[in-house]
Amino acid sequence: MGKVCVRTDGGAVVELERKLGALPVMVRSVRCHLRGLTQKQLVERHEEAHEAGGYFICNGNERAIRLLIVPRRQHMLALVRPTFVNRGADFTDRAVQMRCVRDDQSSVTVALHYLTTGNCMLRLTLRKSEYFVPVALVLKALRPCTDRDIYARACGGDYDDAFVCDRVEAALRALRGLSEPVGTQAQCLAYLGRRFRSQLGVSDAAGVSDDACGRLLIERQLLVHLRCFGAKWEVLLTMLHKLYALAAGRIAEDNADSLVNQEVLLPGHLLTMLVKERLGELLQAAAAAARRELEPLAAGGAATAA
Repeated sequence: MGKVCVRTDGGAVVELERKLGALPVMVRSVRCHLRGLTQKQLVERHEEAHEAGGYFICNGNERAIRLLIVPRRQHMLALVRPTFVNRGADFTDRAVQMRCVRDDQSSVTVALHYLTTGNCMLRLTLRKSEYFVPVALVLKALRPCTDRDIYARACGGDYDDAFVCDRVEAALRALRGLSEPVGTQAQCLAYLGRRFRSQLGVSDAAGVSDDACGRLLIERQLLVHLRCFGAKWEVLLTMLHKLYALAAGRIAEDNADSLVNQEVLLPGHLLTMLVKERLGELLQAAAAAARRELEPLAAGGAATAA
């Protein structure tokens, strides 16, 4: 069961208790009636004396959730994969990827891709679709900074390193080819907000500015394990440093199959993510239904005013 709190037009909050669905109980877990029973007590209940548990019974069938191996959380991986070339024009086979995990164990994977032009593109995933954003644009959206600030930090103070300096210049120069000016943080946030408003599920009638939509995008999809924009800026620069080092051949690619770069996705974490996804769909459906009911009322009020 779940408790849903509803508030309409700033009124009082109404609490509704609804059934969210049936979740199986793991055998011999803290919720199972076999928990803590001795071998004799298990036999008396017609169970196996050496019942170990650790699985589920769904519709009379035994189901075991396999422990999945996933990339290690909050850890940058330098990868070289031929499939990265198929991402788009000028893409190379080199990227730096990080799986970021929130407190509720849901994760968002971001990656920096190296292009043949020297520019780098940040890959974001929204609603199971991939989008690519220039990394310089994201850096300027994270905090107030100039091109000189980004150039100095991306080069690491070594201005004699022609490989890195030339590519940072190319990344900054690519921003001048955009259709709108992106010189300030507010302009960059508004630029992102206008293009990702629909993917974020924020309608134009919601009264949310483009700047706020851009901030919402960064909070929900970029380095979600960090809440401070300044910390996101620093980590993104570190990813950029590692990507340029990989492209220059100064470091080797990380072995994604090594145990040090892996962790186990537990069944409880998987179920939590599924519940979160279903609750998100429920909220979106409820918001859409509310808009459909309010549209005729708004149209009638406009006609009366006319």
